[in-house]
Formats: sequence, C-alpha cells, structure tokens
Amino acid sequence: MEKRLFCFIGLALLATACFNQSKAQQKQEMIAVFDLSDLDESEIKQFETAWNEESKITEQELIEREWWFKSATLKKDGRKYTLIFSINENNPTIPKEAFRDISELVQITIPESVTTIGASAFRECDELTSITIPNSVTTIGDSAFAYCSGLTSITIPNSVTTIGEYVFWKCSGLTSITIPDSVTTIGAHAFEGCSGLTSITIPNSVTTIGDSAFWDCSGLTSITIPNSVTEIGWNAFPRSLSKIEVDTDNPIYDSRDNCNALISKSENILILGGKNTIIPNTVTTIGRWAFGGCSGLTSITIPNSVTTIEERAFSYCTELTSITIPDSVTTIGEGAFEGCFGLTSITIPDSVTTIGAYAFWDCDRLTSITITIPNSVTEIGSEAFPESAKIIRY
Repeated sequence: MEKRLFCFIGLALLATACFNQSKAQQKQEMIAVFDLSDLDESEIKQFETAWNEESKITEQELIEREWWFKSATLKKDGRKYTLIFSINENNPTIPKEAFRDISELVQITIPESVTTIGASAFRECDELTSITIPNSVTTIGDSAFAYCSGLTSITIPNSVTTIGEYVFWKCSGLTSITIPDSVTTIGAHAFEGCSGLTSITIPNSVTTIGDSAFWDCSGLTSITIPNSVTEIGWNAFPRSLSKIEVDTDNPIYDSRDNCNALISKSENILILGGKNTIIPNTVTTIGRWAFGGCSGLTSITIPNSVTTIEERAFSYCTELTSITIPDSVTTIGEGAFEGCFGLTSITIPDSVTTIGAYAFWDCDRLTSITITIPNSVTEIGSEAFPESAKIIRY
C-alpha cells in the first residue's frame, strides 16, 4: 500500500494548480482516472494533502525541465480522482515507468499530441480496464502494458510500425486485439501469456515475429501466416493450435500438403506442429520444441525422410502414448522426448548414432521397460533414460 501511495504522491508533487483551458489546450490533455476505494481515509487524506499543500513546481519550471506535462488538474468525485495533464508539446512522451504499478489506475485517455509511450509506462496497472491510443502514437515501448490483466480489448493505431518486446506480456484478460496493417514487426514476447485471446489476425504488412511472441496464448486454436512474414522466432506460437496455415505465396515458410504445421521451405525443417499435424515425407528435421508441450498430441508418425529430431522436439507431450522412430533418423536431440509420461515403449533403430542428454528422461512409464540400444549409437548424453530402465546393447 505504501508503494502505491508513494506513486500517487509523486504524481501530485509534480503537478501544478488548476488553469483555464481552451479547446486547443484540451487536445493536449491526458486524462487518468484513479479509483481509491481500497485506500483507507488516512491514506486518501495523505494524498489530498500532498496535492493541495505541497505542489510547488510552476508551469514554467516544468517546461524548462522539458517535463512531459506542463500542468495538471485534480478533480474529485467520491473516491474517484481524475488527473488532467496538459501535455508539453515540446516533449510529447509518456515517460518510462510513468504510471508503473499503480493498481488504482482504471482508465487512461491519451491525447492526439502524444507520439511515444515509454517502456513500462503502464506496467502492472492491473486494474486498468480502458485505454485509448490515438493515431499520433508511433512508438510503444517495451513492456508498456505488461501485466495489465484488467485490459480486455485494445486497438493499436495505424501509426504504429513496431510492437516492442513484452508490450502486452501477461495481459491475461485481453480477449481482442487489432493489429493494423502498418505494423511490420511484432517483438519478442509481445503477447506472451495473453491466455484470453481466442483469435488473432496477422496483417500482410508484418515481416518479423519475434521469439515467444504469442507463446502461452492458450486460447488460440488457429493461426494464419501471411505471405509478408519472412522471419519467425523460436517458440513464437502456443502448442494449443489445431490449425496452422501459411499463405501459399510466402517465400520462406509453408504448410505443405495441408499438414497443419509450419515448415521452413529451404531447409525442410518442421518448426511448429500441433495435435492435428501430419508430418509430410519431405521434412528432414523436426525442429527444437516443434511439438514441445503439445498436451493434446496422442500419437504421431515420423516419416522416413526425417534424419534429425532436434532438442526437446516432443518434450512434455504428456498424452503421447505411441511414436515410431524410422530407420532414417541418425540424431535424437537433447530432451527430445523428455517428460512424455504416456510412452510405454520405444524402439531405437540401428540408424541412430547420437542420443542427447535427457532424451527420454522423466518418461515415467518407461522405467520398467527394457530399452534396446543398437551398436550404431556412439554417443549417449547424461541421463538420457530413466534411472530404473533396463538398457540392452546389441
């Protein structure tokens, strides 16, 4: 409580007395609404005292300091307090961490004069339910709205070209987001943990999707990659997807043969799979974490075109009960099947030369099973198998 109150007093100390506002000035106003219902009377009194008695900084002083607002007005309605900031037109930026961790902040209206929302500006404002971002905003800083779990929908204006890293991270209440066709980059972890999202449209302007951009968005069931996307980071999408499509004109990726997977065209690497994926017989590598954590996957057939199963490709596919490794595979990567609790048997073909560390670790139902390892295997990493599994070489 003291930390939050300190934030309130800090805002009050930087503000000045009320002033007459013209229509032109109103266009420069940012309105912030706070609900102090959870504060006790002494804390509210402390806030009001700070505002009424200790606000000493003049408008001229704020302008000389190049502060982001040049004056502010406080209005009271019961336990709801409204701060009206007059934005400094010479520095139209909401600065880094300006409102961070003020849980009493419930509503923000940003005026058309603001061009930049700083990093973590509204981070952890978990009661913030409404925000209006105008078309003047071109930059939204990293983590600007991270942990704003009260937000349910947001429209990004078409003036924005980049959605930075962690911008909407863990906004679990977010059910609707509109990404305009001005956006070219979706940064790493931008929407990670937005478990309330059930659909997302990636516009044909986007070229880059960063690492874990939509990871842990467990409500998403389908995704379509437009032809503009040429770079997709690691673990960009959740494993809850039942439908994965790529525009046929995309030069880098495809979902050939209606396979419900994301595949690198030039390298024939399966990058992302789901519970309904059928691996095409043109795929040579199952990429790292391609199916990792796909709890709905019960069985999968690996075609004999595959030579490499990369690290953690199937890790923690907890419902996987059956898998056949073809005799084309030479490498089983680190943790490739780690945590596949449902597996009761595994056959390692004599084409395999390398089994990475933890490859079958934590596969609990393999503990009483005899695992036969062919003499072709020349390298076995540490703890590749459960401790109590019986290992036979031939």
